[in-house]
Amino acid sequence: MLRAAEERRALTSIKVGATSPRMSHILFADDTMIFCKESVTKSKYTVRILADYDRALGQKLNMRKCSLNF
Repeated sequence: MLRAAEERRALTSIKVGATSPRMSHILFADDTMIFCKESVTKSKYTVRILADYDRALGQKLNMRKCSLNF
């Protein structure tokens, strides 16, 4: 879902360094970090993607443990 949003240019991945590849997310055992350019629109779109993920797979997100950092 995140990759499809990036391909549609709804989200913009980031580069950590000049020669590094672009990143949009990192998956851990039970955590996910999502990286994108900061903007209210892109933040709202990311929340919408997570809600779609919840509806599609039935995996509830604990919003008390979620954070948005710029």
